Amino acid sequence: MSTLEVTDLRAARKFRGLITLLRFFVARRQYNYIDRLSSALNYEVVEETITQMLRVFQALLNQATKVSLDLGEGKILEILALDYEGPYFSYDDIDSRIKILSHQFPDIVVIGKVIHAEKPFLEVGKYYSVYTLPNENEGIVYPSESEIARFLDAARRDIDIAHIIASLALSKPKVTRQELESERGE
Repeated sequence: MSTLEVTDLRAARKFRGLITLLRFFVARRQYNYIDRLSSALNYEVVEETITQMLRVFQALLNQATKVSLDLGEGKILEILALDYEGPYFSYDDIDSRIKILSHQFPDIVVIGKVIHAEKPFLEVGKYYSVYTLPNENEGIVYPSESEIARFLDAARRDIDIAHIIASLALSKPKVTRQELESERGE
């Protein structure tokens, strides 16, 4: 196994929260963070990009709402909706692009019929594509302070880690929501 392959595998494990957050923005078609990390030539660009991304994410967290979705076949999922598209009158009305995203990023793009929403702007009985992050005890999984610090420290030493993280964020995740939760002992 080459050094680069080892680095890629370690990065995927060490910076899972960061990769997941970048995937969230990819699913929302906001590629600016990926573009800046993948082409960064110096540490300052990486640090500024991460700071801006976390600031935008915090704004989304501040306006998030809990939603209960009927996924069909008797499956109900309660998630924190950070963003959404819709409403749609039926599953068939949902754009195929969104359906593809829900298969590529199943822990981030969830499609279902709203059966309960804390805020009234999501209509009960209508279909939505909801953007979220994997659950962790009634919250969501996103990079911890220590993960961000480790990443920035690694990027300061070797800018290639930012390029690797950007590439990994564009790939299909290997783990599912259930695998991530069981790995954390939930």
